[in-house]
Amino acid sequence: QALRLHQTQEGVNEAGTGYQGEPERELALGVVPDSSSDDKTAPPLAGEGLIEAQEKRRSLRVGRRDDPNADWRLLDRTHGDMAVLSSAQGIVAFHCRAAYERIRYEQLEDCFGNDEKASTQSLLLAESLEFDGQEAALIEKGRADLEKVGFSLEEFGRNFYRMKGCPTWIDPREAVAFLRDFVEVARESGGEMNTEAFAKEALIRQATQNHGGREDFSEDEIVRIGNQLLKCRNPYTCPRGRPIYFETPRRDFESRFRRKL
Repeated sequence: QALRLHQTQEGVNEAGTGYQGEPERELALGVVPDSSSDDKTAPPLAGEGLIEAQEKRRSLRVGRRDDPNADWRLLDRTHGDMAVLSSAQGIVAFHCRAAYERIRYEQLEDCFGNDEKASTQSLLLAESLEFDGQEAALIEKGRADLEKVGFSLEEFGRNFYRMKGCPTWIDPREAVAFLRDFVEVARESGGEMNTEAFAKEALIRQATQNHGGREDFSEDEIVRIGNQLLKCRNPYTCPRGRPIYFETPRRDFESRFRRKL
């Protein structure tokens, strides 16, 4: 009891981590309405209106460590797909792969939302795909919509197709797997074609699969992805609803150190 009284007088909580008598605060995840995406989980807006917060966030700029005009400055890529950035409020932990998935997801949404055909990147060598009769019929049902979002498919014999190009929002190395996931989702749905919903589910399945940590996220790519993410409609979570980044404010570090920074 005497020790607890002494700690209270010194401004230390029972865990030994308080600062000036104030308990530690845990960062929590709240809910942000998002009319464009199925996943809604996101950090709270800290009392700001949604529109004002979106405008403020989109005005932020990510840059390299020596960029004096950047709001978020990249410090390092620490573990796997995690990068650490500094901000005016503290430190930002940023998951590069999750950000990349969110950007692709919203690019896919934009392709279905626009009347114009999406741009296509040509493949150096066409990829061959073989399906059974039912799968080939599903591809034919959704072929027009797939071509609208950027795929270039041509029939190459019975139940055979050649993919000559894929959308710019997908890595060419993942395009074939995406189409096979798309067909699998369509098959599980009983044959009724809903290209947009199936394409979104296929993209989420790709993200769920274990691709391993990417070692090719250079500093320039992380900066570019960060700037693209901040322009997204929902930059807080990946398509699976998991956080993309979180910010630890300076006050939390002061609470840990029990002194001002």
